[in-house]
Amino acid sequence: MIRESHHPSSSSIILCGLIALITGCASAPRLSTNPIPSDTYPPAEVLRDTERAYVARQWNPDEWQDVQSLMLLPSQTPTHINGLTSTQIDLVANRAIREICLDLAPYYALTDSQPDAIVQVTLEHIELTSKGAAGVSEILGLFVPGPFRLPTGLGGLAMTGQAFTPQGGTYVLTWREGAGAFTESAKLSPIGDAYQLAHEFSKDFVHPLTILNDHAQTPSSKKERLRLDSSAITANLNWCRVQFGEVSAAARTSSFVLPLSPESIDSGRPASN
Repeated sequence: MIRESHHPSSSSIILCGLIALITGCASAPRLSTNPIPSDTYPPAEVLRDTERAYVARQWNPDEWQDVQSLMLLPSQTPTHINGLTSTQIDLVANRAIREICLDLAPYYALTDSQPDAIVQVTLEHIELTSKGAAGVSEILGLFVPGPFRLPTGLGGLAMTGQAFTPQGGTYVLTWREGAGAFTESAKLSPIGDAYQLAHEFSKDFVHPLTILNDHAQTPSSKKERLRLDSSAITANLNWCRVQFGEVSAAARTSSFVLPLSPESIDSGRPASN
């Protein structure tokens, strides 16, 4: 007597992949209140507003032309998020400010005192990643070519970034994004998606700070800020590592091919800071 095979057929795998393609994005985490007080800062410019993401920026580039030095403060976090430990929350928040620090290191002097501007980010909320769904995604990924995740159990992240000068210049970025089945890889941790999205937040936050308006040409023309010399950049990168820790190159490389949790590759901010 021949038994029927219970291995997934190619048609079922293709169907699963099509479902993921159609519905494979988590919605942007929604907050009950807008963290940007519009009566205090300039009107917000909405950069993205979709089911998956909401990004708004309040920014006057003229206030930042003369800023040459920055102080980066530790991230602020909620006291509690259901399903997460304080260590997991801190890990996501610290990754955001660490990546900001590393990306700004080529352009600004990073200092502990008397800066031209201060940078701080606040983690508002984390939507948890389903470890079970992530694990199944990894198994199915063995049969489906290319990036693949089930369109369920995807996480999300909501953050606010601020930079301000003693003279009253203020830059605020409100950022909320849900994970995508083809943009965030499956990680076996409830903060798996939020940890990856923290890097996306940092890139959006840093971008305007690395651009200068060139009024010698036209008011809207832009160019990259002048980069510091190599010794100054090295000193800044070391400052970032001392303040916010680092992930070893070997662990980071391994995480690209294995579903390693953030907790297993990142020790977070040094305890002495």
